[in-house]
Amino acid sequence: MEVATEERADETTDNEDNDTEAEQKAEAKLLLQIQAEHKLCDDFMRPKRAKWLKRLKLYNNQTRDESKVGDPLLFTVFQTVFAALYVDRLSSLFEANDEGDQDTAENLTDLAQHDYSVMEKDELDYDWDWDACFFGRGLLLLSEFDRTEGVMAPVNQPTLLP
Repeated sequence: MEVATEERADETTDNEDNDTEAEQKAEAKLLLQIQAEHKLCDDFMRPKRAKWLKRLKLYNNQTRDESKVGDPLLFTVFQTVFAALYVDRLSSLFEANDEGDQDTAENLTDLAQHDYSVMEKDELDYDWDWDACFFGRGLLLLSEFDRTEGVMAPVNQPTLLP
């Protein structure tokens, strides 16, 4: 009886060792895959980031020689176009379809205005639109929800992050 118990204990220990080794191998394999994918993405994005940084320096007029007068034409043109595209207030208004829908439409409009101010959408939209205009893409993450305020918690993903 004691011999059988010892054999089972040895088998259990061997199985646990095998499981631990298998988990370690799977973890090492996953880590290698993550590192390879990160390197691939970094190699792909590095030239784009370098180009965007050069354009940002031109936009800010930082590439000029300090002894020379700079021309802020790029900044002026960009800001003019951006000012025409950006609106810092809620542009949607709910309208009733039928006579009885007026209260619902007013409530939805009030809710949208409240959410707009709580989420600070004017600042968020400014950053999002600026990235979209300057870099050609603006990324906005909508995966978070603020339970205390009861609204979405969007996050502007900066384009130049490594």
